[in-house]
Amino acid sequence: MLSNGQTLTWTSTEPAADNKWESITYGNGLFVAVSTSGTGNRVMTSPDGITWTSRVSAADNRWNAVTYGNGMFVAVAGNGTDKVMTSPDGITWTSRSAATGTDADWRSVTYGNGLYVAIAANGDGNRVMTSPDGITWISQAVTININWSSVTYGNGLFVATAISGNKIMTSLDGVTWTYLTPPANRGWISVTYGNNIFVAVASNLGAENKIMTSTNGITWAVIASPNTWELSSVTYGNGLFVAVASVGQTNQVIISTDGVNWTNVQASDAKKWSAVAYGNNTFVAVCRNTTENKVMYTAAVLGQNDLAQEKVLIYPNPASDRLFIKMPDAGTADIATAKIYDLQGRLVRESIINNEDFSINLNGLGSAVYILNVVYGNVNMTKRVIVTAK
Repeated sequence: MLSNGQTLTWTSTEPAADNKWESITYGNGLFVAVSTSGTGNRVMTSPDGITWTSRVSAADNRWNAVTYGNGMFVAVAGNGTDKVMTSPDGITWTSRSAATGTDADWRSVTYGNGLYVAIAANGDGNRVMTSPDGITWISQAVTININWSSVTYGNGLFVATAISGNKIMTSLDGVTWTYLTPPANRGWISVTYGNNIFVAVASNLGAENKIMTSTNGITWAVIASPNTWELSSVTYGNGLFVAVASVGQTNQVIISTDGVNWTNVQASDAKKWSAVAYGNNTFVAVCRNTTENKVMYTAAVLGQNDLAQEKVLIYPNPASDRLFIKMPDAGTADIATAKIYDLQGRLVRESIINNEDFSINLNGLGSAVYILNVVYGNVNMTKRVIVTAK
């Protein structure tokens, strides 16, 4: 969580392939991004947002969005025969059929209340589909056929926004939808939920009032943006809202702790930033440019558990036989675990921590850089460790 005077510093890194990366999410210790271009490699993964690995996509569709929920990554597409693909680990993907009778351009997908919900930009009365598992989908009736662009879940409510038609729709169950008129006619391209508030951003270049907020998803207020760039995506993590822009100079990022007061932040490069996500104590954004440096990430975002994290001692690093972890009160935490991932995001070690002085057996691991994730109480910290096999 940022305090007064602090900001986010962004650093560029290379994607796994020179594709047009459209969407990114985080789940199960892994960032997963999907693209609308490329041959057989329209998915990439990273445990830290820095080092990325190409994955074989289930099909070369125009993958517009990806989410994570209930142990499953789910992506939706705007074209192709099977417009859904799923993966339990972000690595191996399987094609799934969209809802019967739909030939829609699926733009966004989310998970909440035991249900995946996807929304589309076209279709005649069937621009919503739902699934309990990401595999079997059912078409849901929508009476307003406009360009629905983004959907999120929060506070027991699904909320969807549109980039045309000047409407918002909400649903308690993903099946029955209610339609509202936002306070400003903008291209509301992205919506998220965090800190007990919904935040939506608009893509209108040059417009000033392109942020709106709501505590209940029904009554909305328009907020002035600190710049006039074309915003494309907004997310929430660790006490901070972050939005990125697809058009503009290098200050293509805006941040807010409350969704109301926003500040400009320098992006790593002036790119067509298409999506941003939070995970592993960092924000990561991807872009549509087909040139170098199409990913940017932040340094660790400090939160309320930072003082506890500072007390955690991990040694030695590099390590060979055992990695020792010393942490206060670990034995009293409800959940205390240590996991080691390789740079492809594969879990290679997992241990339950039951005392303050703990060690992980590294025998069998090859010499390489790994990602250590330690969770206990409210602490969730990640650190790179080097293993030198004997």
